[in-house]
Amino acid sequence: SLTGRIIAGSFYSGLIMFWNPTTGRELLRLPQAHTKACYFLEWNHFHESILLSTSADNTVLVYDIHIDHLIDSEIQNIPLGSNHHVRGKSENGNNSLTTNSMNRNNIDQYAQVKYKFVHPAPVYGCSWNAFKPTVFCTAAHDGIVRVFNFAAKTLLARTLVGHSARAFSCLWSPLVPGLLASGSDDYSIMIWDVDVENFPESAVVTSPDGPGVFGDKVLSIGDLGRTPSMSMNIANAGYAKAMTLSALRVLQGHKSYVRALSWNYENKHLL
Repeated sequence: SLTGRIIAGSFYSGLIMFWNPTTGRELLRLPQAHTKACYFLEWNHFHESILLSTSADNTVLVYDIHIDHLIDSEIQNIPLGSNHHVRGKSENGNNSLTTNSMNRNNIDQYAQVKYKFVHPAPVYGCSWNAFKPTVFCTAAHDGIVRVFNFAAKTLLARTLVGHSARAFSCLWSPLVPGLLASGSDDYSIMIWDVDVENFPESAVVTSPDGPGVFGDKVLSIGDLGRTPSMSMNIANAGYAKAMTLSALRVLQGHKSYVRALSWNYENKHLL
């Protein structure tokens, strides 16, 4: 998380788990976070409680994790997200908290889905913008990178079209507000210049329950009744409301799939 008080991990089963990195104890499990493999997690750069997750079930979830409640419950040894826990030793010998059975109502005290974005294809990568707390992007199996903005009436702000195979990763630059990179199974990296400076902004009101700008909403994108393909007609697939952008630059030369990306934090031109 933003302050390092909690660490989250995702699993192929769709499970999301949380630990206290200081004590090594498990804090919470979300066994039904996704119905298929959960590929990627990222904490918001401005608000410690907001977590983004992507999955093979075609969804992106925005969670509000009540970190203070989790930490307080750990100190008080209150059961977290289960009817009872068994205290024991983990493989490395540290004290851990093992969940025997889950209680949905108890889990909701500590983690709530604030937004659900239904894509027309499995979603692999995601990235929060480092300058705009309400802006993030996703990379999906249909080869399209999408940019969302919570502060706008139309949450799907931009569609970035250019990859000829699935887009596996996407990453905002830490130094340039609108600069975005995406990696794909078409052996290329594409650089995009997204006009985030023109995106509407909203004053995010913080509270014990998390940022007030994050409401309970579900956004469906495209036709979920069809098998996604690279030749999908963008206008007919429900993307017409979002402005479509072309790549600023295409970086070629890879001999295989591009899965991981990393921007340099000192030189804005290095990727």
